[in-house]
Amino acid sequence: MIRVTARSVGLPLDGPVSPKLPPDDRLRCLVAVAEGQCGLITRAQLAELCFSETAVTRLVSRGVLHRIRPSVYRLLGAGPSREQDIVAALLWAGGYAFASHRTGAEIHGLPGGSPPLIEITTRSSARTCDVAVHRRATWAPGDVMIVDDIRVSTIPRTLLDLASIVPLGPLARVLDAALHRGVALDSISRRLEATAVQGRNGTVNLRKLINERADETAAVESPLERDFLTLVRDRNLDEPVPQYPVFVDGHVVARLDFAYPDLKIGIELDGYAFHSSREAFERDRRRLTELVNDGWHMLVFTGPQVRDHPAWVEQAILKARAQALARIESD
Repeated sequence: MIRVTARSVGLPLDGPVSPKLPPDDRLRCLVAVAEGQCGLITRAQLAELCFSETAVTRLVSRGVLHRIRPSVYRLLGAGPSREQDIVAALLWAGGYAFASHRTGAEIHGLPGGSPPLIEITTRSSARTCDVAVHRRATWAPGDVMIVDDIRVSTIPRTLLDLASIVPLGPLARVLDAALHRGVALDSISRRLEATAVQGRNGTVNLRKLINERADETAAVESPLERDFLTLVRDRNLDEPVPQYPVFVDGHVVARLDFAYPDLKIGIELDGYAFHSSREAFERDRRRLTELVNDGWHMLVFTGPQVRDHPAWVEQAILKARAQALARIESD
């Protein structure tokens, strides 16, 4: 916790500063405000705490405050950070600004975050070279939330914003990550349709992705799984069940990336090609043995195979399905 008092910084905060609050109380209030803003405070907030221009100048000259943006100061002891940079941009912009677009994705931990510029949305006309400012006069009340003391667009709103600036592929990865996090597809769809009437860019792409996922029984968990499912659909193959749990003797021995349960064909993507440790290698081999002993035929595809050799993957699936159907007919 940052602790600053008038005595510790050697500032005679009497005279030019309004006597409404004792000096130490004003500093305690300053610290309390800054602690809720990643160690930052604005000139307007300092004025509300009865710090005059002269008193602020003294705080800056003594190193208690450091100006990092126009009218935005960092308090002594509050080290710089990415979160602080974002909050500083929001405080500078005003207008109920919130982090949005790729910075919104970054804060939510979604793919495509960490852009070179901080991106925010605000009602003000603020402009600067190191912040991408998206100006909107209004937004829906439920579009903004607080994450780690940072005002940020909700995930549905973030997806809507991203749809207007990123290509279809990256947008699909963000949508899949959001669904895997438990965000309801219906909530994203409702937010889209509420805005689509305004003619915003990107609504066609986002609607396309939502419609593709509407009938899926489970969220796709990785970009490679999405690439595989796209391959299946593009080549009009029978669609497998994603994230299929396999029970043996009453307990789950595996959760397959995809499966044709009626044919006992399992599909793993990079499932046995890479292992983080010897223990993981042994666990995967035991898992594979249990599946084979239970009558499962396993197909394993790597990322390059799915992306660069789709015809070969298609033929492997068709051959496995034909062999399984032949076994069933012979039985």
